[in-house]
Amino acid sequence: MKHISGDRRQLHVFNRTRATTLATLCRSAEDPLARGMGLIGRSSLQAGHGLRITRTNAITTLFMRFAIDAVFVDRGRRVVKARPDLRPWTLAVAAHGAEEVIELPVGTIVRTRTQVGDELTYEPVEAAADARIR
Repeated sequence: MKHISGDRRQLHVFNRTRATTLATLCRSAEDPLARGMGLIGRSSLQAGHGLRITRTNAITTLFMRFAIDAVFVDRGRRVVKARPDLRPWTLAVAAHGAEEVIELPVGTIVRTRTQVGDELTYEPVEAAADARIR
């Protein structure tokens, strides 16, 4: 996946309903190869980081080396399913109505109290950093 600073592929993900941050650096997997690979091949996911997989309502953790939290989001950026501690080698997890999935480090869903119905907002990383400086 390309690394382009400040573009829409690097996001700050905020749970507006709970006033909590899910990820300070969430990269977007938008092309077919990036969406298919997801986190496969990585040994971990750093705290505060995430991967947003667009145009999907299902994921698998086959071939992954670590557990993740998964938040399934609809077109309006509402949480339709929150799946904590999804273990490696899980065949498939899906959520009716989801348009994308955000993969996060284990413990993020519990720490942020994220639940079905919560509204998420996304900001480009540079915009989020500018807001914190002011």
